[in-house]
Amino acid sequence: MAKRKKRKKRVRPAHPYAISYSADEAAKVIGVSRAFVYDLMTEGKLQSIKLKGKRLIARSALEKLISEAAEET
Repeated sequence: MAKRKKRKKRVRPAHPYAISYSADEAAKVIGVSRAFVYDLMTEGKLQSIKLKGKRLIARSALEKLISEAAEET
């Protein structure tokens, strides 16, 4: 029997007016890896909530992260 190919998880494009994003969507929005987004959440630098078992990141949290990073440079 031939092995099945693993399908890559498809990330839907983030809606421009979304108020929250999944970690995958947030990563695409700010141009970093998914792992980096999880690192930011673990370090407490990016706020997120868990809703019905799904981790969500508010658009305002991403905006805050970006503005704080811009102030540091």
